[in-house]
Amino acid sequence: MHTKKRKAQASFEFFMNYAWIVLVTTVVMAVLVYYNENFSLYSLNEECSIFDQFDCLGSSWMDQNELRISLRNIGQANILVSNITITKSSDYKPIFVFNSSLGSCITLNGSSCLTQDDKVVLPQGSKLIFTLFNTTPVYEKNLKGSILVNYYFNNSNTVHFTKGLITVSRQE
Repeated sequence: MHTKKRKAQASFEFFMNYAWIVLVTTVVMAVLVYYNENFSLYSLNEECSIFDQFDCLGSSWMDQNELRISLRNIGQANILVSNITITKSSDYKPIFVFNSSLGSCITLNGSSCLTQDDKVVLPQGSKLIFTLFNTTPVYEKNLKGSILVNYYFNNSNTVHFTKGLITVSRQE
């Protein structure tokens, strides 16, 4: 009977020695999740998908005012991009815009994009980085919304558009 008491005491001491570690770890994790918006037990999948003539190669949200999107022309002809608009899924108001007066574009080697009639020329198969600037302050750290691209085919006056989805987290 004496050995059973020692086994029970040993298991109780083991539990008391290590249970507080589990408890402290749980409390620290709970505090981190509650107070720190950047700490997350799940990851937000970054997504940028556009249909028709474009392949979205990626996006990065630099600060409250600037969002960069890398697009590739996968169509059969040169394209003239006139406007890119990003809206939030919740209210569909434009929050980021690229056009001839608001935004900029660079090539992968860092030079300015070729323009024609206030539109950016996106040659077949090429990749460009568009910088969009905000029209409405965005305070959230994660953005889930729609992307709308207005474009023309070379030597055409007919405007085309394509829609897609974007999910991106702001870098800080």
